[in-house]
Amino acid sequence: MYQDALLLYLVQKFCGERTCSGIYHLLKGKKSSQSVQDSFLFHVAPFFHSCSELSRSCFDARIEHLQRAQLIKPIDAECTRFVLTEDGVKLLDVFPENRLIPDGLKSSIKSMKKVAFG
Repeated sequence: MYQDALLLYLVQKFCGERTCSGIYHLLKGKKSSQSVQDSFLFHVAPFFHSCSELSRSCFDARIEHLQRAQLIKPIDAECTRFVLTEDGVKLLDVFPENRLIPDGLKSSIKSMKKVAFG
């Protein structure tokens, strides 16, 4: 499922350094300095504001599903920061990275790379 692959990818990119709320705010496009900064710091800017219609309850349900499936595991007592399990890494490896980014966003990524890296 694309949603699961996307969430696994973002959990992997954030590497437990931000809470799930950070991932949710990235997808929703929250215009806080933290969300915008994280999108570039963790190289996930193309996903900023990519799921503006995503409800918090739906997001939380997908995170719970990934945890129950043992694809992610919490690294803090509050269960707000996650990393991929070995099974999560294997599943993500099977999903081609180029399929994570919708075709409509691929051209914007090339443009961003040109601006950022000359």
